[in-house]
Amino acid sequence: MNKKLCILLIFLLILSACKTVITQQEPQLTEEQKAEKITQLLLEARYFTEQGDFTNTITKLSEVLKLDTNNIDAHLNLGLVYGFIGDLEQAKKEINRVLIIDPSNPNAIELKKILEGQATLNPESKNEEAMKYFSKAEEYFGQGKYELAISEYQKAIAADPEFSTAYLYLGDTYYKLNKYDDAIQQYSEAIKKDPKNKRPYHYLGDAYLAKNNVEKAIENYQKALEIDPDYTIVQAKLADLQKK
Repeated sequence: MNKKLCILLIFLLILSACKTVITQQEPQLTEEQKAEKITQLLLEARYFTEQGDFTNTITKLSEVLKLDTNNIDAHLNLGLVYGFIGDLEQAKKEINRVLIIDPSNPNAIELKKILEGQATLNPESKNEEAMKYFSKAEEYFGQGKYELAISEYQKAIAADPEFSTAYLYLGDTYYKLNKYDDAIQQYSEAIKKDPKNKRPYHYLGDAYLAKNNVEKAIENYQKALEIDPDYTIVQAKLADLQKK
């Protein structure tokens, strides 16, 4: 098919889509029905994210925003997805929309810092073999193949025993599988390798909290804040715990 025919076909499809929108309007949803629909779409978006299907994730979150243009969860998750796939400009737009709706949102504040390069990201290894295994582990993790991800993270660590980020992400994988003791062990190793990184303390706190060890959770959140007093997401978690 030549270029002109392709353009014509696209034009006809657009006209067809427009006609469908005009002639087949969706029935008006009640507020309760709308809320149920939004919840379902967010669950579907989460499923596609766990499968590594970011195209469908974006589609589902966009459908949420058609129903509720100020839905913070949708904007925040779109920011995360766009950031993950490398569309930083669009990621920033979504995070800024969250901050317009809720200027004190801790997740959006932290993500904005990362996107603008103000937050310290986790260091990479200079060992090419370690990075090869690490990249494969990340691929498996994005696809929800956590056991395979664990194996590749372990290979990365074997290739570079000082690779703090591999320990950190291995801990995340165990956390995803609800293996909190294993997660705690890996986060602790990450801290040994890179004691000035705030993130292992943050996630170690999360793991202890998942085991209902509030005292240890608070202890590690406080250590994260000693490194970065403006670590807003941890500030919010700590404040929430101290209210109880």
